[in-house]
Amino acid sequence: MPEILVLENNMINKIAAGEVVERPASVVKELAENSVDARASAVTVEIKDGGISYIRVTDNGAGIPRDEVKTAFLRHATSKIRNMDDLTNVVSLGFRGEALSSVASVSRAEMLTKTARQAAGARVELGGGAVKSFSDAGCADGTSVIVRDLFFNTPARLKFLKKQSAEAAAVSEIMNRLALTRPEVSFKYISDGRTVTQTSGRDLPSAVLQVYGREIAGKLIEVSYQKDNASVSGFVGKPDAARGNRGYEHFYLNGRFIKSELVAAAVENVYRTRLPAGRFPFFVLRMEIPPADADVNVHPAKLEARFKNEDEIYRVITEAVSSALSDKNLIPEIVFYGKRGETKNVSVAEARAETAGSEPPRFKREAKPAAKIKISSQIGLETENKILSETRGATEKIERAAFPIAGCRAAGQVFNTYWIFEAAGSVYLLDQHAAHERLTYERLLNMFKNKDCAAQRLVSPVALDLTQAESETLAENHGLLQKLGFDIEEMGINKYALRGVPFIFDVNAGSGFFTRVLDMLKTAETKIGDIAEAKLEAVAMASCKASVKGSEKISAAEAETLAGDLALADNPYTCPHGRPTVIEITRYELERRFKRA
Repeated sequence: MPEILVLENNMINKIAAGEVVERPASVVKELAENSVDARASAVTVEIKDGGISYIRVTDNGAGIPRDEVKTAFLRHATSKIRNMDDLTNVVSLGFRGEALSSVASVSRAEMLTKTARQAAGARVELGGGAVKSFSDAGCADGTSVIVRDLFFNTPARLKFLKKQSAEAAAVSEIMNRLALTRPEVSFKYISDGRTVTQTSGRDLPSAVLQVYGREIAGKLIEVSYQKDNASVSGFVGKPDAARGNRGYEHFYLNGRFIKSELVAAAVENVYRTRLPAGRFPFFVLRMEIPPADADVNVHPAKLEARFKNEDEIYRVITEAVSSALSDKNLIPEIVFYGKRGETKNVSVAEARAETAGSEPPRFKREAKPAAKIKISSQIGLETENKILSETRGATEKIERAAFPIAGCRAAGQVFNTYWIFEAAGSVYLLDQHAAHERLTYERLLNMFKNKDCAAQRLVSPVALDLTQAESETLAENHGLLQKLGFDIEEMGINKYALRGVPFIFDVNAGSGFFTRVLDMLKTAETKIGDIAEAKLEAVAMASCKASVKGSEKISAAEAETLAGDLALADNPYTCPHGRPTVIEITRYELERRFKRA
């Protein structure tokens, strides 16, 4: 057995750096968060070669007094906490005092800093964590940290970095998060001499516009919710702003970006019947709760939090998003792009891809000192105000709650599925199957909630051979299934007799419906929250087979009735699986295609 020894400080620092500094983006995150904590109003980040060879973070914050500069690079040296009470109620982005020492131990670092009270600033240079030089220097108020040759003394770490473009993209993601974390701070991100992102430091709508573009800014719904000591604000996207991954789900707890499966599950649960499978909502949500109600000191990079009352957090997020989406016009508008005959519902990714390689005019500015970023061009500010005005107008349009085709005459039908309505200067196409499926779902859900389900005995019982997992699901939900009209008798190990089924819309549900219900109960996503209601929704989802199908013949009068009934639904805009029930083509868009506009 080898002798137990205390490691050298150099080795300790490198091990600690491995927890905090994973890649160049980690360095940018730690240094930029320090700038925000220093009350900077402008932060500039510049990298070269994906941040591997060069990173510079400059701010106009408070700076560090000359006699504290060397201390700042020691492990666990911090100005942000003093005792356990401070740790429990921490509100700053950084607090452990690990960032500077970790970064300096695996790079060649340089800091230039000055406070407003000092006549001259200080410069310190370090290599592998050791101070190489320290001197006075002339500089502006604030701090500038330069990191060169990251992982030069840990080649194993350097070897596992991704290619430069991937590392630069990771830094860009960090900058986007920071811009949304602190929209009142102006952020500028430069990669290999090219300005990638620049925000004005105004407010959250401006930050979203400058990070994601006007296309998505026009598809936002404001969230403002207060309950007891918790408040939720920010924006959620319309269903047609959804993405194919969770990379556009942003949650900020007391001003800190947090990756929370709990919050993601709560928001996605609200969108569950509004989005197709494999699509995820866009959201930027800021939650404020008493700091003592959450522990942010549970992850090396402070990207996770542990909540004192998870059930309450889930309910607050669910209620906040649900109230924001209720009574909003969520009909997707179809826009024609590209070659003749090519039509598509434009997504953010597609819109941004079409403009790739060209920056918005407001970002094409000369390089200025960091302190002057906030309003660097009156023309740029006017452009931004104009775009914000347009996107806010689009948001106001979302807030019109009236369902536009209710009470309108059906002008015709195409493909025996889609009914044409004209209303409010637009043409609307109604999918009869998706519309009827939504109505069926909500009617069944209400029936199941009220236990108002007619049951029918089967003439001949149906034998069911279930798997062990299905048998366990049945046992867990036996009482619920009985209340919904199922009569199941156990005949042996994993063998059952189905003697009665619900009678839905005069349609015999049958044994196939029962196995679908079991499958959905088994896979129902009920992480936290109202499990009973989630199970009812799963049963109702399986029941949608009773709906009118596409290509089934219905009359114009029936289609008009369908549109009227749909207007009364809790969510008339999508079927339970997230497909749209109605799409809109504006008169302007048609006239543009006919060269009239």
